[in-house]
Amino acid sequence: MTSRFVRATVVAAACVLSACATDSTERPDPIAPLRGPQETIVETDYTAALRCLGQYVRAQSYPAPRIAVGHISDMTGATDYFNGARVTQGASLMAITALSDAGVRVVERFDMGVIQAEMNYAQTGLVRDSQTQLRELNPGMLQGADLYIVGGLTEFNPNIRSRGSDLYGADERATGAAASIGFNTHTIDVAMDVRLVDATSSEVLSVRALRKQIVGREIELGVFEFMSGGVVDLAAGQRALEPVQTAVRTMIDRAIFEFVGSLYNLPADACLDGRSLPVQSPASLTRGHLADPQARIHSSAASVSEPADYSVPAPRGVQSSYSRPPHRSESLATSEIGMHLASYRNPENARRGWTQLQSGYRAELEGLLPLIVPTEIEGRGLYYRLIAGPVLSLETARAQCAALEAQNQYCQPISVG
Repeated sequence: MTSRFVRATVVAAACVLSACATDSTERPDPIAPLRGPQETIVETDYTAALRCLGQYVRAQSYPAPRIAVGHISDMTGATDYFNGARVTQGASLMAITALSDAGVRVVERFDMGVIQAEMNYAQTGLVRDSQTQLRELNPGMLQGADLYIVGGLTEFNPNIRSRGSDLYGADERATGAAASIGFNTHTIDVAMDVRLVDATSSEVLSVRALRKQIVGREIELGVFEFMSGGVVDLAAGQRALEPVQTAVRTMIDRAIFEFVGSLYNLPADACLDGRSLPVQSPASLTRGHLADPQARIHSSAASVSEPADYSVPAPRGVQSSYSRPPHRSESLATSEIGMHLASYRNPENARRGWTQLQSGYRAELEGLLPLIVPTEIEGRGLYYRLIAGPVLSLETARAQCAALEAQNQYCQPISVG
């Protein structure tokens, strides 16, 4: 047995060596690389809910808040000798993707290197936007952030619990067969803390601390036996571990889903049951949530149907980024033609609505001024109409209203005075 084994080994080694010693002038065929499964879109348990929320946010008649992402850093310090950091270093990028799915407007603050370089080149006259036009630096070129998200990965517990079972059996003879089977599980724990912050006042509006446990398992099977003077040792096994970085992405997706949902005063289980949300804005809002400054009010100059109540301000994180409304002396005068855009319960909300309308429809409202007109509605009480103008003619007002209504913004020509 031993001599035959030695001879077989020598022959195999000679075959291997001869394969390596090929003619140097002969070029070997290229080796095709191993190809795995096709690439797929990254999804988590909250991806569908984020997309559902995004459809709702984009369908509103008023612009979504602008949100930036700061650093969501790995603060655990967990490293592996061979593989480096145990927890992802790209949590901020995951948050940007989740915000995009949620339908809000995202402004870049995480990596400003290219933007800063472009501004530096423009300042020295080295950047052009066309063959004849140099890029100019003007105040207000960059969009401001209403809110921002920041935080960190705060816990990584590599093994909070392990369990195992092993079974071994063998023949009582010294040369008999033996078999073994084992099953083991272990649990990893990772946690993060993130917060939603007002970009102008630095007030922390909301905080989320989330934890995810990650389960791994291992199965081993072995057989050992002496056969005709030889030894047979057969072993098989399987190991599986839930991806740690996917667990982090899932927690980020959930935090973003809850942050954006709270801005729109949506219930915690909204979009989680697979059903889409209605397009219209919530009927009633609570303080601290995003109000609808451009509620579509179906009315005309002769007949007006006002909402039941519209006296709730937008959240401070959203209000702060909009420009200050014009003073009364800069407003539209009477005896002019204007465009009725919305109605409110108090003048302060009407002024705030004007600044938000300007932000959402800059091209359509450029050069127009606001006029807030108190109007008593029979059986409904006092309302404040927001009218934009002056418009040159009734035909011009109708054309501009048509452009606004094409974007789901209510607009009706009206004569003031």
